[in-house]
Amino acid sequence: MISYLSKTKGVKLKDLKVPIKNAIFTSQNAVEAILLNYTTEELGFKNIYCVGRRTKRLIKSKIGLIAHAESSAEKLGLYLKENLKEKEVTFFCGNKRREELPKILKQSAFIIHEIECYHTALTPQKIDLKFSGVLFFSPSGIESFLQKNTTLNRVAFCIGETTATMARLHFNSVIVAKTASKNGVINTVNNYFDNHIKGHDK
Repeated sequence: MISYLSKTKGVKLKDLKVPIKNAIFTSQNAVEAILLNYTTEELGFKNIYCVGRRTKRLIKSKIGLIAHAESSAEKLGLYLKENLKEKEVTFFCGNKRREELPKILKQSAFIIHEIECYHTALTPQKIDLKFSGVLFFSPSGIESFLQKNTTLNRVAFCIGETTATMARLHFNSVIVAKTASKNGVINTVNNYFDNHIKGHDK
């Protein structure tokens, strides 16, 4: 097995309109990037909506309470569509953000202020064909992997549902970690190959 990542870098923000009433974060990178530019007092978030356990945990420790969290961007978009009466949000994202959430909100006449607060750089590298399992921690990691590698006879182990959604477009076998953490992905890999080996021993 091998893990596949991409590199991220925060960018300097200018002229951000604060305070912000309804903030959306779909990754830890966005949270970390925004905190490079502003203090929580300056941002003045009233409601924070996010995707993923790791992002939720970081927000709670660094910024404050969360109004609602979901396991994927699509699920969060559907929740906001049904429950947020004031249809105006500020979406903190990267240059390679996915379309699911903005698409759902735009179809429901939301006003979306997109703040690009970090850049993701792909780091493609060829890996040996002997690796049958690949660990992915973001959709951009999958994008990077695909530039120089094949998915044939390989299993994609994903940290969460958003990453898995992209993986299913390219891999025949996709497994999502029960716990959205690096250790959770590694435990899932170990369990998978332990069971695979036991199955061959029978």
